[in-house]
Amino acid sequence: MIYDYERQWTEKAIDDTANRHFSNADLNTALKRPILFSDWLAGHYASIDEDDLRQYIQGRLKVQILKLISTG
Repeated sequence: MIYDYERQWTEKAIDDTANRHFSNADLNTALKRPILFSDWLAGHYASIDEDDLRQYIQGRLKVQILKLISTG
C-alpha cells in the first residue's frame, strides 16, 4: 500500500471482518500491528516478528555492503 488512506481502509476491513467472525477472540492481541508475513525467515510464508525481520534485513544489508566494498 502506498497511500495512508489505503492502509486505513485495509486495516478497517481486517478489523471489521475479524470482529464479525471472531467476536470472542482477543483481537487486540491477534491483530497487533504491524501484521507482517514473509518467507524470508522460515523458508515458508508465515507470520513474523518485526524485530526478527529487522535483524534479518540488517544482516543481509551488511553482507551486501561488504560485497560492494570488496569489489569497489
